[in-house]
Amino acid sequence: MPGGDVRNVKRKVAIWIFAAVFTAAQAQEPSKVDPGTLIREGVLLYDQGNYKGAVEKYTRALAEDAENAEALDGRALAYLAQKEYAAFMQDAEKGMKLDSPLRPAFDMTAGTCHSMQNQYEKAR
Repeated sequence: MPGGDVRNVKRKVAIWIFAAVFTAAQAQEPSKVDPGTLIREGVLLYDQGNYKGAVEKYTRALAEDAENAEALDGRALAYLAQKEYAAFMQDAEKGMKLDSPLRPAFDMTAGTCHSMQNQYEKAR
């Protein structure tokens, strides 16, 4: 076998290994997604009555920005629409601690949630 053929085979193997490693590395790196895009998608799903899908979008947005009040509010409302009161209250309580213009909305919806569960003393 001439030396050129061996070099060609070695080069092809090296290229194949590089391509395989590069592809695997890209597949493992989670791509950053704009939280605003995920929130808009969550709003659309919520408006269509797909509350579970909306929760998934808002949760992904919160994974990118854990203190995003808009995503937290959207997810809380989607939980409330599904009557998942405990999950709603977790998000509402977290939202009440944020320094955000949406803070009063979290207070108000938390009161609504308590009322829906006949917990009037907590609804104030």
